[in-house]
Amino acid sequence: MPSPLRETDLYPPVAEFLEKSGYTVHAEVAGSDITALRDGEILVVELKVRFNLDLVLQAVRRQQTADQVYVAVPLRGGRPYPPRWGLVRDLFRRLGAGVLFVRFRGKEAPVVETALPPGDGRGTKRPSIRKALLREIQGRGGNFNVGGSSGRPIVTAYRTETLRIAELLRDGELSPKALRDRGAGPKCPDILRRNHYRWFEKVSRGLYRLSPAGREALERYGEVLRAAGGAAAPPAARR
Repeated sequence: MPSPLRETDLYPPVAEFLEKSGYTVHAEVAGSDITALRDGEILVVELKVRFNLDLVLQAVRRQQTADQVYVAVPLRGGRPYPPRWGLVRDLFRRLGAGVLFVRFRGKEAPVVETALPPGDGRGTKRPSIRKALLREIQGRGGNFNVGGSSGRPIVTAYRTETLRIAELLRDGELSPKALRDRGAGPKCPDILRRNHYRWFEKVSRGLYRLSPAGREALERYGEVLRAAGGAAAPPAARR
């Protein structure tokens, strides 16, 4: 009996499907499983192992920021579309959201099928949320997450910026001003003060050093730092 599918199993084939269409794919941005960009267009895909109310609500919510919204669910083998597909299709058509099926056939590579293209989403657009989403992507410096994952740390723009500060502190104690002079972002003082991840230690007033947890984080997230250009900092964003 095949093992149960997880949302993370849907991410690689859907990401590849979008990349072949010219999109740049980012996982787990502002709560969305997949956010894809192409020529200023924002496309969002929510991954679920089955149709349910949560998926419908997620699709409606994503229409506040995205130009196109899809949901993606799996199919096994050669079985037809799920029961009551006609009603489900009509619902998503009314919402203006598209539907992707990810078909799994044994050891073959999964195939993504466009069961319903998105229409004109009826959700009220929220330009401020859209801008925040784009800032978040810009601040990450790369795509280090897997869409549909839970219970694992997400590499956000905030975490990336905090890693850059930790990298600057790797070899000694520095003040926020000295860190800014060496390339830390404008939110460096606030990040040090809040110390959200406990990666820093305050030596004295206005002087900080790396904590043992911070050194461990530099080893754990070395790939993130390399992809983000080391300690050079783009605009900081939310954690």
